[in-house]
Amino acid sequence: MARVDDVMEMTEQEEEYWNRVTANRKAGVPGQNFLNARESRIRNGSEANNRQVGGDHYKDMGVEPWDVVDTWPLEQRIGAYRHGALKYLMRMGSKDEQLQEIKKCGHYIEKLIEVLESA
Repeated sequence: MARVDDVMEMTEQEEEYWNRVTANRKAGVPGQNFLNARESRIRNGSEANNRQVGGDHYKDMGVEPWDVVDTWPLEQRIGAYRHGALKYLMRMGSKDEQLQEIKKCGHYIEKLIEVLESA
C-alpha cells in the first residue's frame, strides 16, 4: 500500500495530522473512522476536499465535516451532498452573493460526483 508521502507532498499541517493519526492508531484510540476518511482523501487526492469555497473556516479544523460524512454509508453520503447542493442553490443570493452561493452549490456537486464515481 502506498504511503501518503509517496503519492503527494504533504504540507506541514498534514504531516502533523498524519503523525497524530498514526500514533493514535498504534495506541488503539477508538473513533478513528473519520480520521481514516481524511487519510484516504489525502492519499487519493480528492479535489473537492482539497479546497473550500468562501473562506477557510473548515480547512482550519482538525477534522472537517466532510471527513465525518465520508465515513457514512454510501446512500447517506449521497443524500448529504445532494442536500448541500440543493441548500445553496435554493438560497442563492439570500445570504451571500449569488455567485458565491452557486460556487458553493457546485462544490457540493463536485463532491457528489466524486462519491458516485468511487462507488
